[in-house]
Amino acid sequence: MRSRGLVAALIAGFVALLSAAKAHADDLTPEQFSKEDSGKESDFHREGFAIGVALGPALLLGAGSQNDVRGTGGDLSIRVGTSAGPDLLWFAQIGGATHSDKSTVSSLSIQAHYYVRRALWLRGGLGFGTVTRFDTAADGNANAKKNDTGLEFIGGGGVDVFTRGIFAIDVELSISRSGHDQGSMTVGALQVAANWY
Repeated sequence: MRSRGLVAALIAGFVALLSAAKAHADDLTPEQFSKEDSGKESDFHREGFAIGVALGPALLLGAGSQNDVRGTGGDLSIRVGTSAGPDLLWFAQIGGATHSDKSTVSSLSIQAHYYVRRALWLRGGLGFGTVTRFDTAADGNANAKKNDTGLEFIGGGGVDVFTRGIFAIDVELSISRSGHDQGSMTVGALQVAANWY
């Protein structure tokens, strides 16, 4: 029940962000909305090399053989990529989510971020997700028990809440699902990210 409540809260928060971004975009003049429309450079633009780091809470929902990895934790993502135009970015991303039961979920993926509006973007990607469990040895130290890696699919989106020059801060939602031996792992994260384009 607690996990369902957290999922509902994540979704409700992201829907509220999307609504705010749409209202903000609708208030922009054509000159503010697109530099192509005005023939002038806007204050913020996406071009060339891109790097970003995101941090926030996460919800982990294991199923089948991963059923014991369920609960909340923290999530950190670091990405490096390039702009493929004013609206499309490609990233290689590494990420990791910690779990209170001494388990971690890490991933390595390739993602595309596409701006459907000036401040609103969607993401999709493919990679590998690894679930690592830890045992506590007799001496009290944590030892890795098992690594289980599977194919991972990533989806989500975000809203740029602040932009200046080549720098942007966004609030983003990421949902990933990886398949494992007789099980699966789903991770939902609501993060604040700093990006340089």
